[in-house]
Amino acid sequence: MRKPGDLPASGSVRHETLAARDIPDRCFYCGSAMSDSVLVYDRRKCMKNRKTLIAVIIAVVLAAVLAVVYVFNKPKTAAGAKHVTVTIREEDGMENTWETDTEAEYLAQVLEELQKAGKLTYEAVDSDYGPYVTAMNNIVADYEVNGKYWAIYVNGEYGSYGIGEQPVTDGDVYTFAVE
Repeated sequence: MRKPGDLPASGSVRHETLAARDIPDRCFYCGSAMSDSVLVYDRRKCMKNRKTLIAVIIAVVLAAVLAVVYVFNKPKTAAGAKHVTVTIREEDGMENTWETDTEAEYLAQVLEELQKAGKLTYEAVDSDYGPYVTAMNNIVADYEVNGKYWAIYVNGEYGSYGIGEQPVTDGDVYTFAVE
């Protein structure tokens, strides 16, 4: 039987003599039970749990930082009436163009309005990145089906967002092209 202050036979267990009033019930890091007069814990277990705790804290902080970055960098929308142009460019270069007045904040809402008015048709499927346009005016451009897709151009520049996140701005021209 060991006495308080004796050194352990194994290098993985550590004993320290403490006054009875200084001994907590459990180790703060690993939760190992402690005796009345000797603090006994497995150093490897304690280090593993300490690393896990640190990893969880880092993950939470990283998630918070990413959320803040997204909030400040998401596309800004404009409220109120806007006049926009929507063009569909087919593979052969033929274009169909519609001008519309809208209060929509995102391009998907403009397409819905044009479809309800009977001016164009479109189909979209939900993806991890928002709605993905697969067909416009009965022309299918689905990468999984035929290796093509509907590219979105905003004022002649390749779009950075899909239809669900593309903000609508007064005077903009949105072109959908099969590529």
